[in-house]
Amino acid sequence: MVRLHRKEDITYADRMYLKIRHFVGKDLRCIVSVNPSTIVALVNHLAANTGRLIQDIHDGTCFGLPGDFEPEPKLAPRSKPELAHMAAC
Repeated sequence: MVRLHRKEDITYADRMYLKIRHFVGKDLRCIVSVNPSTIVALVNHLAANTGRLIQDIHDGTCFGLPGDFEPEPKLAPRSKPELAHMAAC
């Protein structure tokens, strides 16, 4: 897992991005949240960070840093239209 320097350095947006990055390439079938606005925030965050996410998928990084992710250059180009479609919904 990517290690940030201090716990105080981790923002809500960072946690959201890390969750998105973690589930890329996995068979995710359902997202559940007690607060529906969390799902709206997830979609908005995905739309705002599509380019960064694709680069991280390609490079096997998270936040541009090495971690527990493998580079998946074949998955990254395929993800761009899928992510754009999801963000537009």
